[in-house]
Amino acid sequence: QNASMPQEYDALKRMKDTMTHSANIENGKKRWLSEIEERDRRIVILSDRNLELIDQTNTLQQEMSTFRHSERTVNQKIIQLQHSNSQLRAQIQELSAAKEESHNHALVAQTQMELHLKSLCETSRQFSAYAKQV
Repeated sequence: QNASMPQEYDALKRMKDTMTHSANIENGKKRWLSEIEERDRRIVILSDRNLELIDQTNTLQQEMSTFRHSERTVNQKIIQLQHSNSQLRAQIQELSAAKEESHNHALVAQTQMELHLKSLCETSRQFSAYAKQV
């Protein structure tokens, strides 16, 4: 019987080692499955975040397109306003020249009127003097 004890002990030891090895494999498998689940969870989170970023990118592209359209519209309006401003400046210059010319005509007319009044006064004075003599 003593001779069979080491064999039984060896068999038990091998069984224990096998069970320990199996338990280690099972624990490793559980750890790997847990890591895989964690990675899957992170992939889902990152995928969701990626979709959010894609949506934000699309929104920004639409806003940029709208901004560019608005910018073109504003630039066209600026060109129109500059053209209108140039036309108004030309009209102002024409009106200023016409005003100056009218002012000059008015001065000439006033001078002519003053000369005419002086002439009338002189004629009236001469007529009064003649009337006194007659």
